[in-house]
Amino acid sequence: MDHRNFYGRTKGKALNAAQYRYLDEDLPRLSVAGITFAENPERNPLDIRELSGGRKVWLEVGFGGGEHLVHQALNNPDVQFLGVEPYLNGMAMLLGKIRRAGVDNIKLTWVTHVILWMFCQIIVSIKHFYFTQIPGQNCGITAAGL
Repeated sequence: MDHRNFYGRTKGKALNAAQYRYLDEDLPRLSVAGITFAENPERNPLDIRELSGGRKVWLEVGFGGGEHLVHQALNNPDVQFLGVEPYLNGMAMLLGKIRRAGVDNIKLTWVTHVILWMFCQIIVSIKHFYFTQIPGQNCGITAAGL
């Protein structure tokens, strides 16, 4: 996890063995490529067409345990969902829900400040923000503006 410029807690109580397994086995294939500094040191915008396969894209930032994100993915199979969560426990909970639900239209990242900056360059169809302080005001993103 990229901790640069992150203010707040990124991990809560200890994860169980299954949650560690989800992080090891599922997160790599569900993660958005080109987000980390090692993959994209110039911070070029993401190619949303490549990421979404031409589908509409809905962005959910701060998905908590992932209940809403999985529900929306199940009910909107024609949409590519992008989930962003800086909290490790939330990511682990969501991965378990994705496995149980069998959804295949969710991509994930937990590098919140980076993905928000990169998404300033592209348009997504719907954005759900579930935290009050959004790091990214320098590109015009505010909770009220979405």
